[in-house]
Amino acid sequence: MKRRCLSWVLVFAVLGMIPLSQALANDVVEYEVTNYWQKQSFGHVYRIDFTTCTVSEPAGVGTPQALVKQSFSICNKDSRVRFSVTHANGYVIDYDWILEDGGRIVKGAYKDSNVGWGPSIGRARQVLSPPPPAVSLAGKWAGYRDGRKVADCSIQQQGTTLTLIIHRTPEERSRGRLVGTTQLEAIDWKEHGSISSDGRRINWSNSYWIRVD
Repeated sequence: MKRRCLSWVLVFAVLGMIPLSQALANDVVEYEVTNYWQKQSFGHVYRIDFTTCTVSEPAGVGTPQALVKQSFSICNKDSRVRFSVTHANGYVIDYDWILEDGGRIVKGAYKDSNVGWGPSIGRARQVLSPPPPAVSLAGKWAGYRDGRKVADCSIQQQGTTLTLIIHRTPEERSRGRLVGTTQLEAIDWKEHGSISSDGRRINWSNSYWIRVD
């Protein structure tokens, strides 16, 4: 039944086609779709991150609802997406989209746990650049002051969370965090540092660290 529904849906013309033929360059895309049921229609905007295969429904557009659960069985930005979302009020929508014109055009179907099934038609409305990856600082460092090495150091990193270590007796440690891609904070030392463009030097207020690995 669902397969026949999808085949029928694909004959619908898509409004608002984007006159470009290249494939979408970025991995985060917002899709504006309209779900049709009998004589009613419901607009949604979904933001899909194809790197992580996750979806969100941005506030302020369409008929947004908080998503409390999601899953993907197909996650291909150039050809097809099949996913399921559960909203905060408990209803579930299953989507099966065929993506055309390099991922810009949506022709597909949906199944709503409240109202039934119908066509889901739309387009990519916005292509978003993914956030810049966190700079990698993990490894061995040497601490310098006035041009003279004063300590062996190291940094442990998990995402933007850091542990900064000065290897002396007693060992000194500070929790840390990245602030963008050019700054970091040593929370327990109440220090801020700036990261060089190549990621191999950290300048502190009265010293600097040089990567040695």
